[in-house]
Amino acid sequence: MQRQGGMPFTIPRWVPPAAADNIRWRATLPGAADRDIALLERLATSFVMQTVWPKLTSLDAGDVISVILLAEAAARDLRPPLPKRTKDRAAYLQETRLFPPRPGDVACLVDQAVHVTREFEPVARLLWAELWAGQPDVTHDELLPILSATAEFYRSLDVAFQEAGAAAPPLPAPPRKRGSKTARRTYFGLILSDYFKRTGGSPLDDVVAEITGVVFPDASGGPGAETVRGRRRSARGRKTNQT
Repeated sequence: MQRQGGMPFTIPRWVPPAAADNIRWRATLPGAADRDIALLERLATSFVMQTVWPKLTSLDAGDVISVILLAEAAARDLRPPLPKRTKDRAAYLQETRLFPPRPGDVACLVDQAVHVTREFEPVARLLWAELWAGQPDVTHDELLPILSATAEFYRSLDVAFQEAGAAAPPLPAPPRKRGSKTARRTYFGLILSDYFKRTGGSPLDDVVAEITGVVFPDASGGPGAETVRGRRRSARGRKTNQT
Protein backbone atom coordinates (compact mmCIF):
# COMPACT_ATOMS: atom_id res chain seq x y z
CA MET A 1 0.00 0.00 0.00
CA GLN A 2 0.95 3.64 -0.48
CA ARG A 3 0.38 6.61 1.78
CA GLN A 4 -0.57 10.13 0.87
CA GLY A 5 -0.46 13.32 2.88
CA GLY A 6 1.99 15.01 5.21
CA MET A 7 4.62 13.78 7.63
CA PRO A 8 3.30 10.47 9.09
CA PHE A 9 5.40 10.52 12.28
CA THR A 10 7.32 12.90 14.53
CA ILE A 11 11.11 13.04 14.37
CA PRO A 12 12.72 13.46 17.81
CA ARG A 13 15.05 16.39 18.42
CA TRP A 14 18.03 14.11 19.06
CA VAL A 15 18.12 13.05 15.38
CA PRO A 16 20.91 14.99 13.61
CA PRO A 17 19.46 17.73 11.37
CA ALA A 18 20.89 16.28 8.15
CA ALA A 19 19.45 12.85 8.93
CA ALA A 20 16.10 14.38 9.92
CA ASP A 21 15.93 16.34 6.66
CA ASN A 22 16.66 13.21 4.61
CA ILE A 23 14.08 11.13 6.50
CA ARG A 24 11.46 13.89 6.27
CA TRP A 25 11.99 14.30 2.53
CA ARG A 26 11.69 10.58 1.84
CA ALA A 27 8.69 10.09 4.16
CA THR A 28 6.70 12.79 2.36
CA LEU A 29 7.43 11.68 -1.20
CA PRO A 30 4.19 11.05 -3.13
CA GLY A 31 3.39 7.35 -3.25
CA ALA A 32 5.81 6.31 -0.49
CA ALA A 33 5.06 2.69 0.40
CA ASP A 34 3.94 1.69 3.90
CA ARG A 35 6.96 -0.59 4.39
CA ASP A 36 9.33 2.27 3.51
CA ILE A 37 7.52 4.66 5.85
CA ALA A 38 7.80 2.08 8.64
CA LEU A 39 11.55 1.73 8.05
CA LEU A 40 12.04 5.50 8.06
CA GLU A 41 10.05 5.75 11.28
CA ARG A 42 12.25 3.13 12.97
CA LEU A 43 15.38 4.96 11.85
CA ALA A 44 13.96 8.21 13.22
CA THR A 45 12.48 7.05 16.52
CA SER A 46 14.23 3.86 17.66
CA PHE A 47 16.01 4.35 20.97
CA VAL A 48 18.88 2.33 19.47
CA MET A 49 19.50 5.07 16.92
CA GLN A 50 19.71 7.56 19.77
CA THR A 51 22.80 5.68 20.95
CA VAL A 52 24.15 5.22 17.41
CA TRP A 53 24.32 8.84 16.28
CA PRO A 54 26.92 9.97 18.86
CA LYS A 55 29.25 7.31 17.43
CA LEU A 56 28.94 8.75 13.89
CA THR A 57 29.65 12.43 14.47
CA SER A 58 32.51 12.42 11.96
CA LEU A 59 30.18 11.35 9.12
CA ASP A 60 27.45 13.18 7.24
CA ALA A 61 24.25 11.99 8.94
CA GLY A 62 22.20 12.52 5.79
CA ASP A 63 24.59 10.31 3.82
CA VAL A 64 24.38 7.66 6.55
CA ILE A 65 20.60 7.47 6.11
CA SER A 66 20.97 7.23 2.34
CA VAL A 67 23.51 4.40 2.62
CA ILE A 68 21.34 2.53 5.13
CA LEU A 69 18.40 2.69 2.71
CA LEU A 70 20.62 1.70 -0.24
CA ALA A 71 21.95 -1.28 1.71
CA GLU A 72 18.44 -2.33 2.75
CA ALA A 73 17.20 -2.15 -0.86
CA ALA A 74 20.18 -4.16 -2.13
CA ALA A 75 19.67 -6.75 0.60
CA ARG A 76 15.95 -6.94 -0.16
CA ASP A 77 16.72 -7.61 -3.84
CA LEU A 78 19.19 -10.36 -2.98
CA ARG A 79 17.90 -13.40 -4.82
CA PRO A 80 18.19 -16.85 -3.25
CA PRO A 81 19.10 -19.69 -5.62
CA LEU A 82 16.38 -21.34 -7.67
CA PRO A 83 14.89 -24.23 -5.65
CA LYS A 84 15.93 -27.68 -6.80
CA ARG A 85 12.43 -29.11 -6.40
CA THR A 86 10.08 -28.24 -9.25
CA LYS A 87 7.08 -27.85 -6.94
CA ASP A 88 8.88 -25.09 -5.00
CA ARG A 89 9.75 -23.03 -8.07
CA ALA A 90 6.30 -21.51 -8.66
CA ALA A 91 6.31 -19.85 -5.22
CA TYR A 92 9.92 -18.76 -5.72
CA LEU A 93 9.15 -17.05 -9.04
CA GLN A 94 6.12 -15.36 -7.52
CA GLU A 95 8.05 -13.93 -4.58
CA THR A 96 11.42 -13.20 -6.21
CA ARG A 97 12.20 -10.39 -8.64
CA LEU A 98 14.57 -12.02 -11.11
CA PHE A 99 15.25 -8.72 -12.87
CA PRO A 100 14.93 -5.52 -10.78
CA PRO A 101 13.03 -2.84 -12.73
CA ARG A 102 14.91 -0.08 -14.56
CA PRO A 103 13.72 3.23 -16.06
CA GLY A 104 14.63 1.86 -19.47
CA ASP A 105 11.93 -0.78 -19.02
CA VAL A 106 9.33 1.98 -18.75
CA ALA A 107 10.65 3.60 -21.94
CA CYS A 108 10.26 0.31 -23.83
CA LEU A 109 6.71 -0.17 -22.56
CA VAL A 110 5.69 3.39 -23.50
CA ASP A 111 7.28 2.99 -26.95
CA GLN A 112 5.13 -0.10 -27.42
CA ALA A 113 2.09 1.86 -26.25
CA VAL A 114 2.81 4.55 -28.85
CA HIS A 115 3.00 1.91 -31.58
CA VAL A 116 -0.30 0.27 -30.56
CA THR A 117 -2.00 3.64 -30.05
CA ARG A 118 -1.32 4.57 -33.68
CA GLU A 119 -3.13 1.43 -34.82
CA PHE A 120 -6.30 2.53 -33.01
CA GLU A 121 -6.01 6.21 -33.91
CA PRO A 122 -9.05 6.50 -36.25
CA VAL A 123 -11.45 4.94 -33.74
CA ALA A 124 -9.86 6.75 -30.79
CA ARG A 125 -10.33 10.13 -32.47
CA LEU A 126 -13.97 9.33 -33.13
CA LEU A 127 -14.73 8.40 -29.52
CA TRP A 128 -12.23 10.67 -27.75
CA ALA A 129 -14.69 13.23 -26.40
CA GLU A 130 -16.99 10.50 -25.13
CA LEU A 131 -14.47 8.16 -23.50
CA TRP A 132 -11.49 10.30 -22.47
CA ALA A 133 -11.41 10.42 -18.65
CA GLY A 134 -8.40 12.71 -18.19
CA GLN A 135 -8.10 16.48 -18.19
CA PRO A 136 -10.86 17.80 -20.46
CA ASP A 137 -8.56 20.21 -22.31
CA VAL A 138 -6.27 17.37 -23.51
CA THR A 139 -6.91 16.40 -27.12
CA HIS A 140 -5.98 13.25 -29.00
CA ASP A 141 -3.46 15.29 -30.99
CA GLU A 142 -1.53 15.84 -27.74
CA LEU A 143 -1.58 12.21 -26.65
CA LEU A 144 1.16 10.77 -28.83
CA PRO A 145 3.60 13.64 -28.20
CA ILE A 146 3.04 13.21 -24.45
CA LEU A 147 3.66 9.47 -24.66
CA SER A 148 6.75 9.98 -26.83
CA ALA A 149 8.10 12.58 -24.42
CA THR A 150 7.44 10.19 -21.53
CA ALA A 151 9.45 7.45 -23.23
CA GLU A 152 12.30 9.87 -23.89
CA PHE A 153 12.24 11.03 -20.26
CA TYR A 154 12.64 7.47 -18.97
CA ARG A 155 15.42 6.78 -21.47
CA SER A 156 17.27 9.82 -20.12
CA LEU A 157 16.54 8.72 -16.56
CA ASP A 158 17.96 5.27 -17.35
CA VAL A 159 21.17 6.88 -18.60
CA ALA A 160 21.36 9.02 -15.46
CA PHE A 161 20.94 5.91 -13.29
CA GLN A 162 23.69 4.09 -15.18
CA GLU A 163 26.06 7.06 -14.90
CA ALA A 164 25.36 7.37 -11.17
CA GLY A 165 25.95 3.64 -10.72
CA ALA A 166 29.23 3.82 -12.63
CA ALA A 167 30.43 6.72 -10.50
CA ALA A 168 29.44 5.14 -7.17
CA PRO A 169 31.78 2.74 -5.36
CA PRO A 170 30.92 -0.88 -6.17
CA LEU A 171 28.91 -2.81 -3.63
CA PRO A 172 30.60 -5.71 -1.81
CA ALA A 173 29.99 -9.18 -3.17
CA PRO A 174 26.86 -10.79 -1.73
CA PRO A 175 27.16 -13.73 0.67
CA ARG A 176 27.76 -17.13 -0.87
CA LYS A 177 24.76 -18.78 0.80
CA ARG A 178 22.04 -16.54 -0.60
CA GLY A 179 19.30 -18.90 0.46
CA SER A 180 20.10 -18.78 4.18
CA LYS A 181 17.77 -17.06 6.63
CA THR A 182 20.44 -14.48 7.47
CA ALA A 183 21.62 -13.76 3.91
CA ARG A 184 19.86 -10.41 3.59
CA ARG A 185 21.04 -9.24 7.01
CA THR A 186 24.55 -10.37 6.24
CA TYR A 187 24.62 -8.49 2.94
CA PHE A 188 23.17 -5.38 4.56
CA GLY A 189 25.93 -5.49 7.17
CA LEU A 190 28.65 -5.99 4.57
CA ILE A 191 27.52 -2.93 2.62
CA LEU A 192 27.32 -0.79 5.74
CA SER A 193 30.69 -1.98 7.03
CA ASP A 194 32.27 -1.20 3.67
CA TYR A 195 30.84 2.33 3.75
CA PHE A 196 32.08 3.01 7.28
CA LYS A 197 35.52 1.63 6.40
CA ARG A 198 35.83 3.78 3.28
CA THR A 199 34.55 7.01 4.81
CA GLY A 200 35.71 6.77 8.42
CA GLY A 201 38.54 4.25 8.41
CA SER A 202 36.79 1.68 10.63
CA PRO A 203 34.05 -0.88 9.87
CA LEU A 204 32.32 -0.06 13.19
CA ASP A 205 31.03 -3.57 13.80
CA ASP A 206 29.08 -2.54 16.90
CA VAL A 207 27.29 0.24 15.03
CA VAL A 208 26.51 -2.06 12.09
CA ALA A 209 25.06 -4.60 14.53
CA GLU A 210 22.85 -1.98 16.16
CA ILE A 211 21.57 -0.55 12.87
CA THR A 212 20.92 -4.05 11.51
CA GLY A 213 18.64 -4.70 14.47
CA VAL A 214 16.68 -1.54 13.65
CA VAL A 215 16.36 -2.25 9.93
CA PHE A 216 15.52 -5.96 10.41
CA PRO A 217 13.60 -6.02 13.70
CA ASP A 218 12.86 -9.34 15.38
CA ALA A 219 12.76 -10.86 18.84
CA SER A 220 16.53 -11.40 18.88
CA GLY A 221 17.25 -7.67 18.69
CA GLY A 222 19.72 -8.11 15.83
CA PRO A 223 23.19 -9.64 15.58
CA GLY A 224 25.96 -8.87 18.00
CA ALA A 225 29.16 -7.08 17.05
CA GLU A 226 31.06 -10.39 17.08
CA THR A 227 28.60 -11.86 14.56
CA VAL A 228 28.98 -8.85 12.28
CA ARG A 229 32.77 -9.04 12.57
CA GLY A 230 32.76 -12.75 11.75
CA ARG A 231 30.58 -12.23 8.67
CA ARG A 232 32.82 -9.41 7.47
CA ARG A 233 36.02 -11.39 7.95
CA SER A 234 34.49 -14.43 6.28
CA ALA A 235 33.59 -12.32 3.24
CA ARG A 236 37.06 -10.81 3.19
CA GLY A 237 38.60 -14.28 3.33
CA ARG A 238 36.54 -15.44 0.33
CA LYS A 239 37.65 -12.38 -1.62
CA THR A 240 41.30 -13.05 -0.79
CA ASN A 241 41.02 -16.68 -1.87
CA GLN A 242 39.46 -15.66 -5.20
CA THR A 243 42.27 -13.27 -6.13
